[in-house]
Amino acid sequence: MQYEGGVDEPRDEELTRLKKIYRASRQNVEFQMEWPGLTYFRVRPSWIRLSNYGSPWSVEEMAF
Repeated sequence: MQYEGGVDEPRDEELTRLKKIYRASRQNVEFQMEWPGLTYFRVRPSWIRLSNYGSPWSVEEMAF
């Protein structure tokens, strides 16, 4: 995978909002979200290329 895009570290109300979304998307994640020193980052892709060099060979590109 090749990835181009941006990343930021949400804070305050935005972090709270995103953690609610993350929590709702996964089962049994509560205990992981309580780990000390855990940091959350948000990634926003602008371009991704997925390459499969096996059989069958394929390359897929996505732009956002």
